[in-house]
Amino acid sequence: YPLTRSDNGSDLWCGWEFLNAEDGSGFIQLFRRKDAASPSFVVKPRGLDSAKRYEFTDVDTAEKWNIAGDGSFEIRADKPRTAKVVLFKAAGARKVPIVTEAMRTFLKRPKWERMGLMLDQNFRTAAKEAGSRPKPFELKVGDATEVELRVLPEEKGRRTVKVAGGIARIDNLLAGTRYSWTALRGGEIVGKGTFETEAGVPRICRIDGVGNVRDIGGYATLDGKRVKQGMLYRSAALNRQAHGRKEQPKSEWRVGESLLTDAAMKEAEATFGIRTELDLRTDWESWGMTNSPLGKSTRWINVSSSNYDGMKSEKAKEAFAKCFRVLNTSTNLPAIFHCAGGADRTGTFAWLLNGILGVAEEDLNKDWELTVFDYDLVKFNHWNYIGGLTRYLDEAFPKMSMQKQCVAYAKACGITDDEISRFRELMLE
Repeated sequence: YPLTRSDNGSDLWCGWEFLNAEDGSGFIQLFRRKDAASPSFVVKPRGLDSAKRYEFTDVDTAEKWNIAGDGSFEIRADKPRTAKVVLFKAAGARKVPIVTEAMRTFLKRPKWERMGLMLDQNFRTAAKEAGSRPKPFELKVGDATEVELRVLPEEKGRRTVKVAGGIARIDNLLAGTRYSWTALRGGEIVGKGTFETEAGVPRICRIDGVGNVRDIGGYATLDGKRVKQGMLYRSAALNRQAHGRKEQPKSEWRVGESLLTDAAMKEAEATFGIRTELDLRTDWESWGMTNSPLGKSTRWINVSSSNYDGMKSEKAKEAFAKCFRVLNTSTNLPAIFHCAGGADRTGTFAWLLNGILGVAEEDLNKDWELTVFDYDLVKFNHWNYIGGLTRYLDEAFPKMSMQKQCVAYAKACGITDDEISRFRELMLE
């Protein structure tokens, strides 16, 4: 494959790719001609499988890098009249991303950098513009009409996705999971395959109309276990706040409208199977509600809750115990919990739950911080908000790890050791 245009100009780079189509290996030759001004050249390999990753090696420097088959890379030759040779080989299947690139870049930064970025209005604006919802995985299946997905290796959790324009667009995949897929047309199998999602990242979810949706599962614990995915979800509210001012008679108030379309309700039921909606908003915010916007199959429970340093009050402790016991009942799961924006009350509750389960403090911070992709005000930062919770826990339960502090807080709310053990049995694998 030629990688540059074919002419004899001395001011250009020129190059070719040699590919063994059978095993995906090959090499690239590049030449910086005598008058080529730029010491670098962006290489876009050809003929590679976009569903796979490839390992490249610079023969001169032995530097290695790994990119997707539809990716590109930069090569340097500091002096004119220099040749470069790059070897490559297939490195396995490309992992399907389940977070946005902006999220992935943010999460890779050390905590002190993330804390600083949260105080930078330019970053906050850019983060919100990048959004919290990754693009659906696009599986090309030709003239199939639907695709059936199953989780490997047990072939469990069958899910059907409709095909439009030859593409099945798939949301809400589990992190670090292998799937099998079967493409169907009129009940006839027209294609099969497998794919694997990326591991080591939060499971970001999509419910159309609702912001800040993610699974609190997937995180490793300090004792070598992992929080189950598909059990507990956190989000912003599923319906608007009640319409009415506190000084108005309640006869003039109106229930907040649902944010879910019929299609979003059906998708949420099919994908998540949510049995319980735990609404952490005040009686005023949720005034007039009796049922979940998710439909009759989802039980709606309202427990007005606090956040951050407000968790020290007896009222907040009583509310936390009620919420914990709702989610510590297997018949209530899977469940989704939320406040209005899914940031403060929701973030505090998620922190304490995962802390009780033994998730590392770094991951507790990351889960809380991901709200920056939905909320761009710099007042939402560690010092103003989550710092209030951690300072309170340090004062109330000194010389303990964060995980033990979260357990101690639960006990201060009246939750027993047996209840905590049962919650861990329910939520860990």
